[in-house]
Amino acid sequence: MQRNPADSEKTNPFDRHCIGHLSPSSLALYRAAPALWCLCYLYRIRDEAAAYAWRGKAVEAAVDAIVFDGSSDDAAIQLAMAVFEEEARGELSDELNKQRNAIPNMVRRGGAEFRRLGRPVGRQHRVEVWLDGIEVPIVGYADYVYEDFVIDLKTTFALPSYPRPDHEVQIVYYAEALSRRPGLIYVTPRRSARFPHNMIDVMTGRRILRQSAHAVRSMLAVTKTREDAASLFVLLDNYRWTDLTRSAAQKVWL
Repeated sequence: MQRNPADSEKTNPFDRHCIGHLSPSSLALYRAAPALWCLCYLYRIRDEAAAYAWRGKAVEAAVDAIVFDGSSDDAAIQLAMAVFEEEARGELSDELNKQRNAIPNMVRRGGAEFRRLGRPVGRQHRVEVWLDGIEVPIVGYADYVYEDFVIDLKTTFALPSYPRPDHEVQIVYYAEALSRRPGLIYVTPRRSARFPHNMIDVMTGRRILRQSAHAVRSMLAVTKTREDAASLFVLLDNYRWTDLTRSAAQKVWL
């Protein structure tokens, strides 16, 4: 019997809200700031990446050059600064200078960690997982894939003593999809830390990912419109908001 597309729209809340997939980062945003999630994924209002994201992109480009091309630290730092300036365009605000000045030492720390691991077999490897009861896939991109493990690189100013929960969820998702052990590397301007699989709580990461996806689905299932969804959440400001998203939020919640 041919399926009526209208039936799918009734039973598939992702279709109704025009969401084609989820991701570990979108689920992390939903857990941390659901109002901002609504603005980004239902109202389709998103700002450009912040300066800390440019910093991370620049350091990853440098580490790529080190592990794939055998670049020296100096050459890799030069590349990282060029990548950062493509976004910063010479702007000299205090925040940009803070990120800019952190890059050289982050490259040195990251380079040292990844030289110990050797050349990966994959980089930014696309991962797609389907969960029971979720009508869309969860899609993400693993940073560095090796024969037996997968590693994500995180740049930060505060070195954690344990893996951060959102990062743990993300790397567990990659590792299970690729049948590899999970690992995380954090680098700051002064120090670095590697957390191997025996320091990562796989069971908790798996549970949080599954529960997060079902939480999003439940919210979408009980709402017909984006306005219905937004009405479920309170607008609370935090560092994730930008001037653009704050301004847009005034029209939605106030």
